[in-house]
Amino acid sequence: MKPERTEKNHNPKKNICSVCIATFKRPALLNELIQSLFEQKNIEDIILEIVIVDNDSEKSAKEIVEKFSDTSSVKISYYTQPIQNISLTRNMALDKSTGQYLAILDDDETADKYWIRNLIDAIVKFDADAVFGYVIPVFDPTIPNWKRQREIYFEPIGNTGDTPLSFPTTNCMIKSDKVNQFNLRFNPEYGLSGGEDQVFFRLLSTYDAKFVVCREAITYETISANRSKLKSICKRATHQGNAYGRIAIGSADYSLHENTFIFLLKSILGIGHYGLQSLFFLPFKSKWIFSLIRLYLNIGKLSSVFQIKLLLYKSPSS
Repeated sequence: MKPERTEKNHNPKKNICSVCIATFKRPALLNELIQSLFEQKNIEDIILEIVIVDNDSEKSAKEIVEKFSDTSSVKISYYTQPIQNISLTRNMALDKSTGQYLAILDDDETADKYWIRNLIDAIVKFDADAVFGYVIPVFDPTIPNWKRQREIYFEPIGNTGDTPLSFPTTNCMIKSDKVNQFNLRFNPEYGLSGGEDQVFFRLLSTYDAKFVVCREAITYETISANRSKLKSICKRATHQGNAYGRIAIGSADYSLHENTFIFLLKSILGIGHYGLQSLFFLPFKSKWIFSLIRLYLNIGKLSSVFQIKLLLYKSPSS
C-alpha cells in the first residue's frame, strides 16, 4: 500500500505533537523507530517532541536515546518506570508530554514519513478527538503464505473517516484536551494482561469523544517467525478473549447476576461452534486459522467468567 497524504492543515500556528513510546528491552528496534520519527515530512507547522519511557530497570534504551539527543530539530526525552506494567509506563509518557496532540505507537514499529502529518490532518478534517492509523505487517521470509494475513495479528480497523472497529494503541493520535481535563489514564489493572487500550478509549468515549480511522497514517511492524507459530497465535487470542471478558464483566453497564450466565453460555456455544468450524476448514488453512483464533478467543472469554486473570506480560516476580 502506497501512503497518500490526506487534506493538509494550513494553520501556520506551531502546535506541539508528543510521540509517546513505552519501551522494554528492544534497543535495536527502538533505534529504527526513532530514526523513522526523525525522518517525518511536511510537519513544518509542528513542534515534534518524543517522550520515551523505559520499563526496563536496567535502562537498556538509554544509550539509544542519548545517540539522538544532540539534535536541535526534535526534542527527545527519556524516563524510566521500573515497575513492569505497560499502563504505568504509558501513563508516565502522558504525564511528561506537553503536546496538543499525543501520538502513540509501539517500540517494535516504524512510522511512514507522512505518519504524523496524516494523523493530524485527519483529526482536523473530521473534527475528531482521536484517530487510529493502519499497521502494515512486515513478515519474516520464512513464514508460509497462509499465515501472511494481516488480521491474524491485528484487528480490522475500518476505512478512513469511519468509526474504528477497534481501539489499538499500536498506531493512534489523541487530542490532549479531554485527556488532561479529566486526567484520563491507562488502568494499571490491565497493565500485565493487556486490554488497557480498550478500557482507556471506552472511558474517553464517555466524554463524547469522536473517534475516526485514517488508513493513510501508516506504521510498519515486523512479524517474526516465532510470533507466527500456532502456539503464539492461540496464546494471544486466549489472552485477548480473557481481557475482553474481564472488561465486559467489569463495565458499569454490566449486571453481574443477570448477564454472567448469558456470557457463559455464549462462550460455551462459541467454543462449540468454532471448534466444529475449525475441523471443517482444516483442509483450507487460510480460513482454518481464523476459526482457530475465534475458538481460543472464546476459551479466553470463558476463563474470565471464573475470574481467571491471564497475564500477557510476565512480571519479574512471576
